[in-house]
Amino acid sequence: MSRSRTLDLPARAARSALTATIESALRAAGVHEHGTMLVAISGGVDSSALLALAAGVAQRNAWRIEAATVDHHLRSESGGDAAHAMALAERLGVPAVTLDAHPGGGPGAPARARAERYRLLAEHARARTLRAVITAHHAEDQCETMLLALLRGAGPKAAGGMPLRRRLGQGVDLIRPLLSVSRGDLERLCRRLDIEWREDPSNRDPRAPRARLRGAVLPEFERVRLGAVKRMAAAGDLLRAAGALFERRAARALKRALLSDASARVSKPPGPPGDVSRRAIKASGRAGDVSSRSDDGPGRPCDAPAPTVSYDRGALACHPAPLRLTMLRQMIAASGDRAARRLLEAIDAALIDGREHGRRWRSRGGVEIRLSARVIRITAPAGSAPARDARRK
Repeated sequence: MSRSRTLDLPARAARSALTATIESALRAAGVHEHGTMLVAISGGVDSSALLALAAGVAQRNAWRIEAATVDHHLRSESGGDAAHAMALAERLGVPAVTLDAHPGGGPGAPARARAERYRLLAEHARARTLRAVITAHHAEDQCETMLLALLRGAGPKAAGGMPLRRRLGQGVDLIRPLLSVSRGDLERLCRRLDIEWREDPSNRDPRAPRARLRGAVLPEFERVRLGAVKRMAAAGDLLRAAGALFERRAARALKRALLSDASARVSKPPGPPGDVSRRAIKASGRAGDVSSRSDDGPGRPCDAPAPTVSYDRGALACHPAPLRLTMLRQMIAASGDRAARRLLEAIDAALIDGREHGRRWRSRGGVEIRLSARVIRITAPAGSAPARDARRK
């Protein structure tokens, strides 16, 4: 018998080339600082491979590892899936527990199940003093997320897909260390380690957008260029980083466009009527020039009382369209609502058209947007907490 066969299962998993990938991701996410993790398992190939790899990494680093599976009771086979996951955890020597969720069937069941699953995992991790919940999202999951974001017209940050780490609850992070690993790699690992897994038929439901992408679109990408899925997932890191920088740039420019009470009360600018907005339109037409006077000048005092916040129209209009749309979205979000793309585009078109008559829009959440010759005002619904805090941000 080969030496690898005489090793226990975590030790055999630790010999896989994927171990370095997952350990590097876990360290990048800060797991080494506290050395604790709760691995979310389902009995499927993805989480089975993750648990084996995580057990090997934990054994090598003397980290504390536990596992949990959530039974949503949405399928008759769910109890068997949970039992299979618990058996694998026992084989790996990882303490594990089954958590029960009851999201109910009908419309919206998957979203309710996901929210309940994350809530239960966060609560259990906190109760067990485990600082990280580890999930088995892999490269195909990442590509599906990116494509769905692009299909709905998302910006670069959302189009970059899922981050390696995000906050799940108080004192608990959600970490996805397999985002650069393909499902095929995980299947090969499970076969090499003699780990069996369960298949969830709902993952192949052609009515689900993700299932259609998984079954028809991603295989075509691989036929066009082998390894496309892994490369797309890796590109997500760059997209998210670029999107975060863009968001910060928009926030800085927006802060500089804020008007004080006295400035906001000025009804007409000095000089020829419309001069400010027309100069802004001319500036906005310069090809791809993201820098501008308003982004480099000093900030203005921000003492206007909520719920109305006022901004200089010209200081907004002189930026290129992508930055203007991001700034408009941030303005409305600060007042407690999310604006549809169509509304943002309508406001943006009016912002740069040079006309001085007043115009007004209202978002679905009740945020009012008023545009005059020189000022754009955002008014949140009465009593809105985000509106009261908007000026402090």
